[in-house]
Amino acid sequence: PVPVSLAVHHPDLAAPARLELGLVGVSSGRHEIKIGLNGAHVYSALLNGQARDRLTLEVPLGRLAEGENSVTFATAADGDVVLVDYVRLVYGHRFIADDGELRFVLPAGEAVTVRGFLGPEIRVYDVTEPAYVRELAGAVTPREAQGFGVRVRAAGEGERRLLALAPSRVKAPSSIKPNEPSRWHEAGREATLAVIAPSSLLPSFEPL
Repeated sequence: PVPVSLAVHHPDLAAPARLELGLVGVSSGRHEIKIGLNGAHVYSALLNGQARDRLTLEVPLGRLAEGENSVTFATAADGDVVLVDYVRLVYGHRFIADDGELRFVLPAGEAVTVRGFLGPEIRVYDVTEPAYVRELAGAVTPREAQGFGVRVRAAGEGERRLLALAPSRVKAPSSIKPNEPSRWHEAGREATLAVIAPSSLLPSFEPL
């Protein structure tokens, strides 16, 4: 069998999970592919010739494990060649941060507590609309076995995409430069050739 390792962090073992797979036949004839998860048989897929197939398989409750999970593929016949295009594991995640960060979806008006942070400096953002990111006020909870937490309520309407993170996960830009407005609209700046390039390279185009 050919194994594919998938990392699972803080899974909700009582919630349903599924495997999403893409398979492509290479050799001719009929293919039978046996698919396993963590040593147990899950499904047998059938393909004809060089067909492409997409599968969505329900994962039995209790089959996932914290940490590395192994998905295996084996053909029933020797010499049979099938490519694995992609493997995705979709599972319920508990409200516990992974390395100081957690992205999650929460219906507007509902509140949850996200735990698993090393310190009390926790920030939560609503990133539903990337162009209008806003910070939400959250109440930090005392340190417990799973670390510090923050209780936050989603505002707005519909489902909100939230991001909770520790200061160590905040990324800084490599550089910031002011915007220089274009002067193309000014009279007398007609041209038959326009060059768009980084400012450091523009002097090399002046002879043109």
